[in-house]
Amino acid sequence: MITDQEIGLRIHHRRSEKGYSIRELTEKSGLSPAFISQLERGKVSASLDSLRSLADALEVPMTYFFSEYSPADSILAAPVKLADEEEKNVRYSPVVRAGSRPQLTLPGESVVYELLSIDLARKMEATIGSLKAGQTYKARRLREPTEEMILVISGSLQITLTDETYFLYPGDSIYFDGEQLKEMTCASRNEGVVWLSVMTPPMF
Repeated sequence: MITDQEIGLRIHHRRSEKGYSIRELTEKSGLSPAFISQLERGKVSASLDSLRSLADALEVPMTYFFSEYSPADSILAAPVKLADEEEKNVRYSPVVRAGSRPQLTLPGESVVYELLSIDLARKMEATIGSLKAGQTYKARRLREPTEEMILVISGSLQITLTDETYFLYPGDSIYFDGEQLKEMTCASRNEGVVWLSVMTPPMF
């Protein structure tokens, strides 16, 4: 689980990369200077809406703040001296092993995502999502139009698009515009539901 301190370091790291002062980030995000300063020092927790504003202002996907494979990793991990080529191979490998997928859980939400790509700057985003039995995910408002495909891997998924509700079972898939998604619920009685999601453009 990513801590408030780690999120703060990532905000500071990206702000420094962009060359923004706290005042400039305030103007771009609509958040107060005092709040941003406290966030960067890990003194307060950011709401999902605050992180969305920061993601837009800093021009990063939401996964930047939560994925263990963030561009800020170099300032979060214990220092390890690697040769340039070795460091490049470790940090930018396109392979994500089945047993070591970065996990992402957004504040206040029950759904857990596993990232299938560590490169968050591509044109599409692939994840494995899961909900425990009885859990519901209320779709959040997206900052721009998206398209998404979901394929159920195990369990049963109840999904509501606009005014229609569908039940999906292992092997079933559904394709929709992101703004249509209202709610997803694990409809399995005794097990969770797991699905593959591919979205474009990335929205985390």
